Amino acid sequence: MKVELPKPLIDFSLWNRKPAPIWTLSLFTLRRNLAHYPFPHCLNAQERQLVSNTFKTAIVKHTNAPYLLNLQQLQPVTKTYLAEHYYWQNSMQRLQSGSLVCIPTNLEWQALINGNDHLTIQHASLDSTWTDPYRKLYEIEDALAHQIAFAYHSQFGYLTSSLAHVGTGLSLQIFLHLPLLIQTQKIQDYLLQLLPEGISAKGLSQNPNHYLGDLLVLHNPYCTGKSETDLLHRMHTIANEMVAAESDLRAALRNHPKDEWIDRTTRAYGLLRHSYKLSTKEALTHLSLLKLGSNLGWLEGLSDADCNTLFFQMRRGHLKFLAPDSPDPETARAHLMKKALAPTTLTI
Repeated sequence: MKVELPKPLIDFSLWNRKPAPIWTLSLFTLRRNLAHYPFPHCLNAQERQLVSNTFKTAIVKHTNAPYLLNLQQLQPVTKTYLAEHYYWQNSMQRLQSGSLVCIPTNLEWQALINGNDHLTIQHASLDSTWTDPYRKLYEIEDALAHQIAFAYHSQFGYLTSSLAHVGTGLSLQIFLHLPLLIQTQKIQDYLLQLLPEGISAKGLSQNPNHYLGDLLVLHNPYCTGKSETDLLHRMHTIANEMVAAESDLRAALRNHPKDEWIDRTTRAYGLLRHSYKLSTKEALTHLSLLKLGSNLGWLEGLSDADCNTLFFQMRRGHLKFLAPDSPDPETARAHLMKKALAPTTLTI
């Protein structure tokens, strides 16, 4: 039996809550496994179902009537959309029986059962502080720990399927939109100056030195060596310094517009508004400039929330899910941009 996503899960957009012109997203991820059980990829079907039922029972007891999505009952395109929409790193297509997604009705967090680990909890935030998301994650973990014994080693910490996550099991990704720092080639100097051991920066593409859409992602590549609070404090301090540097450049450009940036922005506007086909790279590259232009007051009719939503809607899973009759992703992507830009006006 195939089921579809509940409408509130489709309509959910974090960016409708507040503008996020530079600090675009923080993604907190916590991983836990049951004691005395192999990791999901080593379980047989019966064991996977037992793990799934154990966590489902505990989560339902903690959370009033959450959405429960059995991944085996979802169409492939729906799984891809779900993974993109809620920023999951797992490829949900390859997950086997007993894999389940749990989401509370307030949509504040999501839990994946039998992904890479028995339990993966994610919380997305637009805040430039870490205390509230951290508290929410560990409230859930603490409630579950009263019902379930987690796999823990006195020397190594919490055990996970990836060695990179052994220890605290907590990782953080901070997505920063930094077009002025990146396109003026100043970003590497800031990274060399600010990044300590244990914190790294990457882009959205496979090339770590290419920042597609001018998005830089700060992350912790491993989960040992620092306490959770120390790690989160250091990462947010670094992110806030980079936000301040980008903000200073934007303030200068807003007060004294430069022909070079006006030309880039207007060219990007024309290409996105009139293209018949758009690749992902083209669309993200030029949408980045419109997001900047919207923040500088050079573009009316396209809010920062609109730009952030478009960043995610132009991916293949979203396009196929939202426009299933479109002949190909590049045509659907161009149509999406035309529709979004139809009510807009350049003011520069």
